[in-house]
Amino acid sequence: PPSLVHYIDSLRKTAALDIETVLPGHGPPVTDHGRLIGDRISFHERRKDRIAEALGDTPQTAHEIALTVWGEVARKEPFLTLSEALGHLDLLENEGRVTVVADGDLWRYTKA
Repeated sequence: PPSLVHYIDSLRKTAALDIETVLPGHGPPVTDHGRLIGDRISFHERRKDRIAEALGDTPQTAHEIALTVWGEVARKEPFLTLSEALGHLDLLENEGRVTVVADGDLWRYTKA
């Protein structure tokens, strides 16, 4: 499932709630959840745009995109960088900005 798409949707729904205090699982209580959520959504918007820029004009795999965005970190931390790239590619696909081109078992992403 496109977990980052669901996460962002859940953040937006939570931001719309009339809440005084949020008690997160980690860290201190949050008294301005709208600002915190806005910051998180803004981060993902910037990352999503960076992934879209890295895509360029040639279809690429998520690994190729991760190498462009994170360089050698993508080789040392492939699970982390692939998860991040795929999550943001899901957001871009959901917005109609990228499409997936299947080549056997290999998926490449291209600008829509």
